[in-house]
Amino acid sequence: MEVLKVALATLLLVYLIRRKTNLGLAMGATGLALAVLFQMSPGAAGRSALDAVLDFKNISLIIALILISTLEKVMDLKQLVGSLTNLVGDNRLVAAMLPAFMGLLPSPGGAAFSAPMVGEASTDMGISPERKSFINYWYRHPWEYVFPLYPGFILAMQMTSMPPTDIIKAQYPLTIMAILAAIPFAFYGVKNSLVRGENNGSRTRYLLDLVLGIWPVFAIIVMVLVLKLEIALSLAVALLALMAVKRYSPKRAVDVFRAAFNVNTVILVLGAMFFKEILMDSGAVKELSYALTSAGIPLILLFIAIPFLAGILTGLAIGFVGVSFPILLGLLDGGVMSPHLLALAYASGFAGQMLSPTHLCLVLTLHHFKADFGRTYRMVLIPQGAVLGLAAVLYFVSR
Repeated sequence: MEVLKVALATLLLVYLIRRKTNLGLAMGATGLALAVLFQMSPGAAGRSALDAVLDFKNISLIIALILISTLEKVMDLKQLVGSLTNLVGDNRLVAAMLPAFMGLLPSPGGAAFSAPMVGEASTDMGISPERKSFINYWYRHPWEYVFPLYPGFILAMQMTSMPPTDIIKAQYPLTIMAILAAIPFAFYGVKNSLVRGENNGSRTRYLLDLVLGIWPVFAIIVMVLVLKLEIALSLAVALLALMAVKRYSPKRAVDVFRAAFNVNTVILVLGAMFFKEILMDSGAVKELSYALTSAGIPLILLFIAIPFLAGILTGLAIGFVGVSFPILLGLLDGGVMSPHLLALAYASGFAGQMLSPTHLCLVLTLHHFKADFGRTYRMVLIPQGAVLGLAAVLYFVSR
């Protein structure tokens, strides 16, 4: 019964998205449907809504996304992408490198930050909004299997008491597969359209332009990863510094901020977070997981199915790890998980996360490029299946 309820809610969400309903409103409506299906009281659903609206992390995310839109308008993206393209020599590689670089910043806002850069890098490629969305969405995420600053990685390490080096050794092939498996879908039939400018061969000039263009991004990464500052605060500091360097007047700064503000950004975040709160508060995720464990399903399939469903429902690495790993550890004698079994569970949950219509990176990327959900989604399926298949092969080989 729990599986049917969640399936009905998922079908509603897909239907609303296909009807071009605002994504935030679609997720909010689906959250309400889940509340009804799981018989939440109006008071409980209201508290979930308040949690979504008043949660400091959600407010911080909204502020961060607005600041990212403002920074996008202040930065010279054309100069940044142009200098990098001339240094690398292939704008296809640049289009993949930019979201990969931003992927080192473990924040949902990174997808929104890299999207305009990918758009600029792919201007002359003649590719569809869906391919641009796939490039930005996919190449932001390969590091999550091995980068120990991602919340999902940290939580998996804490829950299993496994050294980070063991997890990295088990999962680095997944990162390599993720990078390679996406190439045909991102760049098949796309020729390098690089046209060098008059300063052809002046690598020093291009390097200087790149540094001048990208220093705010490096500053943000240092503040977040080294100084441990909040992403919104880091963005604000970098934005104010860049405006000072460019000698923005207060009036011009306010005008740029107003132009960057988009109410749809607020609706997107609140709708997605309300949906997540309802999933957790209604007990949908737990009930679904326990229904699977009591159905007599083989253990190895549970290590695939439970994280995958948790990833689909939460759209977050920390979500699928936090929901599924306690259940999986309870199924093992002594609660000890081997590195390759962890990698299989993590890859399964990550596949669910990447295929989740509530994944903020996907939502924000589609919103930026005005891309079709279905056509972009289909491009994700096969490369994600290749990564999960490799994780399964490595697990069985390691036994």
